[in-house]
Amino acid sequence: MRAKHWKPLFSEYLLPWCGAFLGKVEAHATTPFWRTMAPLTRDAISAMWDELEEDSEE
Repeated sequence: MRAKHWKPLFSEYLLPWCGAFLGKVEAHATTPFWRTMAPLTRDAISAMWDELEEDSEE
């Protein structure tokens, strides 16, 4: 799929809530797995968003 199809999913659905949610997961995690997964997921979503932004500029 092209960036124009993915951008609304990220901007209207994922980005508005994922930062707060992943922050809570990280803060309240009782195992190292979830304390590690939260920032990894945040970084992955951020990287995907950056790539979508770059693709839409081209």
